[in-house]
Amino acid sequence: MFLTQLVQAEALKTAIEHCRRRKFLCGGALYWSFNAPWPNACWETVDYYGRPKMGYYFAKRAFAPVLVSPLRRGDEIEVWVVNDELRMVRGVLKVSVVDVERGEVIGEREASISVEPNSSSLVARYKLRDLGVEDPEAVVLCFRLEHDGGESRNVLLLARHRDVRFSTTSLELEVVEARREGDDAIIEVEVGSERYARLAFIDVAEDYVAVASDNFFDLLPGERRRITLRVKKPGKTVTVIAAAYNAPTPVRRVVEL
Repeated sequence: MFLTQLVQAEALKTAIEHCRRRKFLCGGALYWSFNAPWPNACWETVDYYGRPKMGYYFAKRAFAPVLVSPLRRGDEIEVWVVNDELRMVRGVLKVSVVDVERGEVIGEREASISVEPNSSSLVARYKLRDLGVEDPEAVVLCFRLEHDGGESRNVLLLARHRDVRFSTTSLELEVVEARREGDDAIIEVEVGSERYARLAFIDVAEDYVAVASDNFFDLLPGERRRITLRVKKPGKTVTVIAAAYNAPTPVRRVVEL
């Protein structure tokens, strides 16, 4: 089930970003369909009960008003920034070269960029050899644009997902805050990883609907991210789970509400 959701998520991400990079040559992108009208296993990104699938979070990031979008053309990497806002966006583009077999960052690049309002711009080009990429099955490229309105992140695999040699890692999970908000619960957590974590996600063990501020994201070695989880109509306790594609042992924390 996890891998079928990954196929859908990557397909949506690839198509949406392609259309957005071609801004004004393409009038936009819509996908079918957002939510399920009845319980089923199909292309919806939100199931019948209101649980977001992996594709929901991939599409959410791909549709962000400011998007960093890398594209491989042969032995060259293009980095595009799509700016749907009606203001100039200025920021710093950070590229991390990660050896996922060793689980560590082996190179970094940084550049200041600016993007015109309501535009799509090619902001950088890199040769794979200049980034120190020798084995595409052992390396992924992570992109982070920190701009005056927030940040945009993206990841570029250089080989088929099944061929990339992700080493195993262990996750850390800390519950920062938990509170009631009407019938729901709001739980703030911090998740981190010892090594590179692929597709880290937060959920609850019980049969409640949980919606995260972000989910199915990658973590750099030693990185920690704060995530807000809204749990619909829970009982007195919930069990928060953190897991990842390459983290064989999920981490659990029982939260009293």
